[in-house]
Amino acid sequence: MSGRVDEQPEHRNGPDHPDYLDEEDVAYLLGEVAVVRDRALLRSALGRPRASAFGADAYPGVWAKAVALGESVMRNHPMTDRNKRTGFESMLLFLDYNGQPYVDPHPDDAVAFVLRLAQGGYAGRFEEAVADFRRILGASGPGGRARVTRR
Repeated sequence: MSGRVDEQPEHRNGPDHPDYLDEEDVAYLLGEVAVVRDRALLRSALGRPRASAFGADAYPGVWAKAVALGESVMRNHPMTDRNKRTGFESMLLFLDYNGQPYVDPHPDDAVAFVLRLAQGGYAGRFEEAVADFRRILGASGPGGRARVTRR
């Protein structure tokens, strides 16, 4: 995948059904540096939020689906570069597509969260990753700036 996508792709689904990202959305996020190393790994990452087990969502809720998506992009390394950045931006775009309000995170908090997620620091603690993601984006209620620690 190469070239530049000048406009953000349109939100496609209604509010009752999650709107999942596709390869066109990733091209938008990558802009002019859209270099996909392995399309199969990218498709795998994009498909993870849709996963189900025994008829139930493996990642119930928009926030959990966003974290599953971002973690897969970061850890699958489908692009030659910018996997962590694209993973985090895909999480935000997924929230946008699905009408979830959030505030821009403090850069230090975003970096700490992304590094921990990308390096497997939430292994076995997926719900903690979702809670930290919600917290750094101001979705967990009132309060001061959240701190995500690197473990």
